[in-house]
Order: sequence, then structure tokens, then C-alpha cells
Amino acid sequence: MVVRPTSLKKTEPPAEPESSSTKERLLQVAQALFAQKGFHATSTREITRRANTNVASLYFHWRTKENLYLAVYRRLFQQLTQMRQGMIELLEEGLRTHSMSVPRRRLVMPAQGVEYTIVNGTVLCEHGKHTGALPGQVLRSGAA
Repeated sequence: MVVRPTSLKKTEPPAEPESSSTKERLLQVAQALFAQKGFHATSTREITRRANTNVASLYFHWRTKENLYLAVYRRLFQQLTQMRQGMIELLEEGLRTHSMSVPRRRLVMPAQGVEYTIVNGTVLCEHGKHTGALPGQVLRSGAA
């Protein structure tokens, strides 16, 4: 077990545990610092110090600070995309559940000049008047 000396000086937030990969620690620390201080005010030395690694490892993984910034941006974008997809799936599930349990009204528009409208073999309209039949199902969000 490694014991680190404590100091009375102002301390930074602790980095991720040593068990996480160096690359992951660098990404996490860089994300926090870029968010807090911005790109230009964040140094590679500060990132590596907080990630408990050296500057060479940062340059090994990304070659430049700009590439690290882009990697952080891509990672955030992927996380947002996954969250968005999860929300869409949740909303669609709610719509499906709600649609099945609550009867929905259908919009029926009269057609002039059409003698019969037949859907799935059922007469829907006869001589311009709706017969009351409602074959098929209401489709939502392009589902067939």
C-alpha cells in the first residue's frame, strides 16, 4: 500500500483510482479541467499531475493538447448521444404503452366522388358516408 504525505496547502480534487487506465484518467482529468478553466488556461503538466502520470504518456496517447481536447469533446458527444437515444427509447416505450391502454380517436375525412373506400377487405366508406368500421391500427413514429 502506498501512503502519500498530506499537506496543509490547498489540495486538488483526488484523481481517479490508480486501477483505471492511464488514458482514461487523463481523459477524465482533462475533461474536468477544460470545463473548469478552458482550453488555454489548462496546461498539459497540470492534467498529467492530477492524473498521476507524466507528460510523455499524454503525448503518447494524443500527440498534442488539441488532440486531447478533441478526444474529450468526442467522448462528451458520444455520452450525449447515448443519453438522447435512451430518452427517445423511453419516450417511445411510454407512447406504445399509453397507446395500447387508451383508445385513440381517428380523424375521418369525407371524400367526394368516391363510392367505396375498402381497407383490408372492410368497407370503410360507402357513398361518401363512413360505415363506422375501423380496420387496421393507428401508426406512430413511422412504425409499420
